Amino acid sequence: MSDLPNIPITPETSTGQGTDPSGSPAQLAAASDACVYFFPGTSTERPLELLGLPGVPTSQSQVLLALQQRLAVLNQHPEGMSTVGNRARFALHAAAAKLLDPYRRPDAEASTPQRTSPPVADPALMQAIAMGGGWNSTALKYALRSGGPDATDAGTILKRVSRLTGVQAPPPLPPVQSPTARHASPAPVTLQSVMEPPELLFAPDAQDPARRMIAAAAWALGGVMALLLALIAVVVVISRMPRPGATSAATPSALDNPAASSASTAQSSLASESKPATPPAPQRNHVEEWPDFVRAMDECASSLRVGEAAGASQFAVTLAKMGAGWTAAGSDERAAAMNTIVEAVYAASGDGELCAKLVTEVGSAGASLGSAAKPTDTEVLPGIWSAGLQSRLSSERDLPRAALRALNESSDRTFSKGGGAPGESSFESGAAAMLTILSQTLVPAVAATDDAAAAKSLGAWKRWSAASAALRGPQSELNQILTLGALDRLLAGPLEPTQCREVFDAVSLLVAGLPWREGDPSRRWLLHAFETPSVSVADLFAVTQSLATRSGAPGVDQTMVLAAGASDAGRGQLRDQYASVWGLASAEARDAAMAKWIEAAKNELARGDVGDSPLHHLAAAVSLARLNAAAAAIWAGSPDIAAPFVTSPDGGIDKRISAIQTLGVEPVIRRELTSWGVQYGGLSLGASKIPERRKMLGEYSGSLTLADAGLVAAEALRGPNENLRADAVAFVKRHANDAAMVAALLEEAPEIPQTGPSTELIKAVAVAAIPSPRDPGWRVSVRRALVSRLLELVAGTGETGVVDEVAVLLAEAYDAQRPTISTSQEPADDPDSSPRARGRVKPSPESAAAALRAKLLREAEAAVPTGREPISLGQAAAARAARAKLVKGRIQEFAAEQVACCELLAFVISSERTDRAEGAAKVLTELGEARRTARHVFPQIEAAERAMLKLWLLRARAEEASS
Repeated sequence: MSDLPNIPITPETSTGQGTDPSGSPAQLAAASDACVYFFPGTSTERPLELLGLPGVPTSQSQVLLALQQRLAVLNQHPEGMSTVGNRARFALHAAAAKLLDPYRRPDAEASTPQRTSPPVADPALMQAIAMGGGWNSTALKYALRSGGPDATDAGTILKRVSRLTGVQAPPPLPPVQSPTARHASPAPVTLQSVMEPPELLFAPDAQDPARRMIAAAAWALGGVMALLLALIAVVVVISRMPRPGATSAATPSALDNPAASSASTAQSSLASESKPATPPAPQRNHVEEWPDFVRAMDECASSLRVGEAAGASQFAVTLAKMGAGWTAAGSDERAAAMNTIVEAVYAASGDGELCAKLVTEVGSAGASLGSAAKPTDTEVLPGIWSAGLQSRLSSERDLPRAALRALNESSDRTFSKGGGAPGESSFESGAAAMLTILSQTLVPAVAATDDAAAAKSLGAWKRWSAASAALRGPQSELNQILTLGALDRLLAGPLEPTQCREVFDAVSLLVAGLPWREGDPSRRWLLHAFETPSVSVADLFAVTQSLATRSGAPGVDQTMVLAAGASDAGRGQLRDQYASVWGLASAEARDAAMAKWIEAAKNELARGDVGDSPLHHLAAAVSLARLNAAAAAIWAGSPDIAAPFVTSPDGGIDKRISAIQTLGVEPVIRRELTSWGVQYGGLSLGASKIPERRKMLGEYSGSLTLADAGLVAAEALRGPNENLRADAVAFVKRHANDAAMVAALLEEAPEIPQTGPSTELIKAVAVAAIPSPRDPGWRVSVRRALVSRLLELVAGTGETGVVDEVAVLLAEAYDAQRPTISTSQEPADDPDSSPRARGRVKPSPESAAAALRAKLLREAEAAVPTGREPISLGQAAAARAARAKLVKGRIQEFAAEQVACCELLAFVISSERTDRAEGAAKVLTELGEARRTARHVFPQIEAAERAMLKLWLLRARAEEASS
């Protein structure tokens, strides 16, 4: 045991002055049970056996090595990181501490210095120790040199040291070496070397009187300083030395030994499980925050995973704390909490009943809130949190059947007043659905009888507003939609704000919570409220009072409060004042355009049967589509774009169809020579007639015949005068879409000069690629291109021509509803990417419909479903994919995209206002029936456009027109 260091024991580093480090008997029993579990046959009372040591260790490293080996075995155990493993780990550290403590080792009787007597002051010896820098051979020499009755030999000096310290003195250590001599091999210090005669300790020149005087003065000064230092050191050492038999109740500090602190906590937990004990007093100075709840829920999941029953009760406690304070957490913090809750539920999936119990606990607050006739203020936040969690858990399909059954039952009770659970499985969907339900149940039906009841009602609305703002932020569109919907229900309630303090306070709170920024829907909502007869003057007084005094809306002051007894004229004047202050004077033009559109839409829907011909159904589809484009433009704040669509809904198609059916189809190409052709051909080719011929080419107007076109085509291909030939080429290009001109070029094909200018002219007319004039197949390619172009133009006449025109009009109507692409996002070096270049290229009907569907899909994804939509986004996507597999051709592809647009528009309208969901569902039902009974694709296209027009009327709050 000579290799073990003499470790000093202080109150900071020891296990306590005489205190058993193992803790209370209950803690000791818990630790012993944990050790037996991992190391059978061991006990905390036998540290050598617990650490696996065969005998008493001979060095500190042997103890540490044994500790590391035991910890490695514990870490590799499957339950080594559990709570029981931590208790065993603490017991191993405690056993090692006992063996390393010189006052607690099993061989303490043989190795621990024994105190012989209380310390005795010895100034001469203390001075020698101080001058030697500690107890070493130098200090021993100084003690022998000092003389005195007890300085005869080293043995007596050691006895004096024992009397000074109160313990048996060890042999002196070697003297402290200088930095330059640290790496040299020190000479061994033996007892004989320090027992040499005193006169050999000094050099011969020390006998000089001067040197002896200087040395004496130095020794005297150093002695005084050393004495003072030695006295201080002795006092400190004596005060820190443990006295035999002394006891203390002090325990190690948690900051000094964190591992021991955590292990002690773990032992206390295990002891409390084995034997009931009084729970510790809660910490009053600690304020729990959201991360604490997340960690607590994670610990619940760990406990449930190992089958500890305490995890279920802790789950309920932590869930309640989360429900009361979830509005203070950010979206990422809420997501982390929901993940831990889902993990905790899955951790109990091995026990179906326990998992169902946890799911029921999740939905209990929401079910209670959903069935309450008048929710209290303390039930609002936990109920919304519970509703959101239920919607989130509905996406988990791997839970036990009992848990899924419990989840469905709680969801039915929670969302019973909202028509069922939301269609989307997300927290926001469930919370938004519950907020919509609460905005109905919180509207008071009877005025409160006292101030306390009114205060509780206002408290419930405050928590409602905080929850709405917490979903996506107070400035979000979702918060504005939910808040405006709640205001609609409050203003439509049975009590007037001037007669009921609850309604007035709730209206003021919600109005003050809106941002009222430029472009927000709240501003147009207020203008519409001024125009709505069902909104009373008292309602507008409460809204404007809060808007002017509490909201901080830009440009609004106290002079813009509607008086409680204002007339209709005063109401209209204040409405115009708000529109002027907010820069919504153009709203009057928008409202006027909307009124004209509503009238035109009603007239179009009232037409009834449009005829049995497929062309009539297609013409009706054009009128409906153009009115839908007008509605989208007015809704986006662009009434000027909507004006042409409202003024001429059919685009002239009805006249074309009537002319075809009345007069029949005229010949495509007339062959006779007109008077213009006679005059032009009669002019000579002399130089004097060239200006007159050029003038006739520039002033031509009328229906071109094959004979007239042949004269000009020959002039353009083989004219002798350069200027006249250029004018003829321009004439041919102007009439490139006329079948007579293409036919005239086709007749000239065998004699067309095989030159570069001729090739460019044929390219412009045939709209096709022509090879180089040097190519052997050039003439064949020219003839093929002209024939293809002529067939295309001929096919565009008659009924087929009407279909082509309808396709163009439908593409324009759908393209007008697409979002405008910013020019800053386009490549500057691509001239075809500019808006003007894109405007020259007409999109196809199917591509324009696909672009509109993508726009509506983005709007639908930005909205939060309430569960009352007639179709969910998942169902709409599945239906579109199924239809895409059945389509054949471009017309059916357009029809499929058209129906998808109709379904997405119904979803958007229903999510904006839940009271429109029933009307939207009715429209989709009628559309499905009409498509099933149609015998041609054109009636299906007309039915889809009619359904979208009804949905736009529903969105514009002209609900009676949608029936």
